[in-house]
Amino acid sequence: MFRSLLGLLAGMFGVLLALPAYAQSAEDLNHLIEQANRGSNEARYSLGTLYKSGSGVTQSYARANQYYELAAKAGYAPAQNNLGWAYREGLGVAKDPQRAIYWFRKSALQGDALALQNLGEMYRDGDGVAPDAKAVTQLFLLCAAQALNQPKSESGFDNAVLECRRDLGRSELSQARGVEDYRRAAFYFQLALQPNRDYQRGSGVGYERAVKTMQDAKALYDATSPKLDAQAAAWVRDMIANQNVALAEIRKRVERPAVLR
Repeated sequence: MFRSLLGLLAGMFGVLLALPAYAQSAEDLNHLIEQANRGSNEARYSLGTLYKSGSGVTQSYARANQYYELAAKAGYAPAQNNLGWAYREGLGVAKDPQRAIYWFRKSALQGDALALQNLGEMYRDGDGVAPDAKAVTQLFLLCAAQALNQPKSESGFDNAVLECRRDLGRSELSQARGVEDYRRAAFYFQLALQPNRDYQRGSGVGYERAVKTMQDAKALYDATSPKLDAQAAAWVRDMIANQNVALAEIRKRVERPAVLR
């Protein structure tokens, strides 16, 4: 199973997530329901998203979870992640960290960036599981290694990638003992400052959240850069200049996370 993850990484971890279809009319909604009844996991996921947000329908976490569960049990990664989130937060179901971890793991095994981030946070916070710093690092690395400017789920594909990059930098900075550590921290902070085209236009999923992440990364980079010597600073610039090279540098640090066996 993990080999499939590495295969995804080799392709810049380009997991293509379907954009949710939002019903603009009763006809659109009926079409989604028809497609869901025929077994379309994308339609089931989209209906779950509509009921979760209350967009064009009466808001209902319970109904949302029914559709997410249908798609999740059929192996649809974005729905698995969202169902995990429902169990993590107690949205329409009783809070159940173990069930959340179960569904996050299912989704993370398929390379879903949000699931990798969410699962990492569960291990970071000791939420339903013993804290595991190594697992957190590896899960965040798998998330951070994904490319931007790809189709994303309703929850914000790119936001998860930017936040994992920022948080990896924070981790390196908190344990820094020398220039090498500061160099890695600066590298991650700079990567978190690489927005996609949607953010550059001031639109897109989670725009305000992305801006906050990039503001954090900029402040952290500014605090870190004085600790770099000329050689380390040049290395960071060279890495950031080519996204393929930068992602390859992250992939070099990926090890087999025990939590994804």
